[in-house]
Amino acid sequence: MRSVAITGVSGALGRRIVAAMADTGAWEVVGVDIAPFPAAVAIPRRFTVHRADLRNVELKRLFEGVDSVIHLAAGDPADASLKDDDVVATARVLDAASAVGVRSLVVVSSAAVYGAWDDNPVPLTEDAPLRPNPGFRYAETKAEAERVTATWRREHPGVAVAVLRPAATLGHPDAKSWLADVVRPSLADRLTRPLPSLQFVHVDDVASAVLHALSHRLDGAFNVASTDWIQGDEAPELLGPNIRLPVPVWMADALAWAVEHLFGVTRRAGAIEYSRAPWVIATDRLQATGWAPHSTSAEAFVANARPSPIRRFVARHRQEVALGAVGAGAISALGTLGLVLRRFRRRR
Repeated sequence: MRSVAITGVSGALGRRIVAAMADTGAWEVVGVDIAPFPAAVAIPRRFTVHRADLRNVELKRLFEGVDSVIHLAAGDPADASLKDDDVVATARVLDAASAVGVRSLVVVSSAAVYGAWDDNPVPLTEDAPLRPNPGFRYAETKAEAERVTATWRREHPGVAVAVLRPAATLGHPDAKSWLADVVRPSLADRLTRPLPSLQFVHVDDVASAVLHALSHRLDGAFNVASTDWIQGDEAPELLGPNIRLPVPVWMADALAWAVEHLFGVTRRAGAIEYSRAPWVIATDRLQATGWAPHSTSAEAFVANARPSPIRRFVARHRQEVALGAVGAGAISALGTLGLVLRRFRRRR
């Protein structure tokens, strides 16, 4: 029986990995997470969970006796200290793995490390440089954690180290990643800009990729995604009513700003480029090892999405409702801008 330590075990991905290991009956699992593990999830016969913070717990003691480590844990993207904390946590996991003499290590990163740039090839391979968009802490953190991992890998040539870079993960409401919301183009973009190609991966496919990498002792970086992507002109059918209006960019941006403030929607610094430029990835390298996804990008998206009220309207009413909403929103945005300008003039 093989033994593995899994950080971030209580998350949507960790729960699916544990359930899959329970089905095989061939694993002893040590889980570490700051959050409690759900009682309803199927678990292996030998399963121990430690509620602990990777930044300060004695990981060597928890990892004692394991021969593999799966590092899934990541901090809250909204936390200003995310970058330092997550890189420190990764370094501590690597140190503990070294201390107990693991043979295999799987680190789950993100395809966001490639950055979203207009000159990105479609699709990106693992040989593409890591150039996360400046200011987007999540992608910068993942890229830095990968650099720390690469250094550790060079110092431990006998250990198989697989770094997985999944696309935005979907597949079930409990598996929706905030990154998937970042990818979703804003109303302003949908009204005024050509949409980039979008790509998603089902959470079950990511779980199977992690288990495949561990079981086959894969070494190196591997993209994880569906083999297809949603072309820009196909995206509106999934995102909402397919409308395009001759709205000036400044007005659309003002409308988006008003909607965000009215409904409390906030965009993370540096993230907007990920909804405006492509960062589609190729999975040939992982597929060459025998892995294959079971869901397409559209299937992962649809499995996660709940139908909005507007989709219940018959087709001939959708345009009218959408146009009415846009018109009302534009008036609201202009009114908000007018109030801001009036306050500004009074202060002067």
